[in-house]
Amino acid sequence: AKPHIIPYEIIFLIDTSASMRVPDGPEGETRLEEAKVIMEDIVRQLRGQMISLYAFTSELSAVVPPTLDYLFIRLSIKELHIDEGD
Repeated sequence: AKPHIIPYEIIFLIDTSASMRVPDGPEGETRLEEAKVIMEDIVRQLRGQMISLYAFTSELSAVVPPTLDYLFIRLSIKELHIDEGD
């Protein structure tokens, strides 16, 4: 049996370009809203892993550098918006 591997760090890389405004999620939510839900679900499962958040449109911007502050990262995810970092 393979051992269960626990990651040391989680890095979220999220597209915040205008295409993420498209409301084609399962319940009519935008692509960005759906991505936020997925990231939130992942954060809820973390147990001591470092986590960081980067957003990109045409350029990459660091939203949250590596941290163990899950509350801060959850608030930062909630505040993500289209054209983040531009």
